[in-house]
Amino acid sequence: MAVTGTSAPGLALAAAWGLLRAAQAENPGRVILADVDGTDASHQILSAAVATGEPEFALRDGALYTPASCAPPTRAGTPRRPPPIRTAPR
Repeated sequence: MAVTGTSAPGLALAAAWGLLRAAQAENPGRVILADVDGTDASHQILSAAVATGEPEFALRDGALYTPASCAPPTRAGTPRRPPPIRTAPR
């Protein structure tokens, strides 16, 4: 999982995560995607991270990161507004 703007998974890793996400969709609550950086601090909080119930997370230097489903900020931290919902006239 990319945690910062400069970290991105490789192509092979992205394919593996896609396969695991498909397994997650078919078996809800049984598959957890954990991206651990290998530091001692991250290994120490791994069981606590699993206990949160998050289906996908990353651990970096003992910090827990989860995916966010929001639009990235535009300039100066101003959140981006979603486009208006348009419906067809009846």
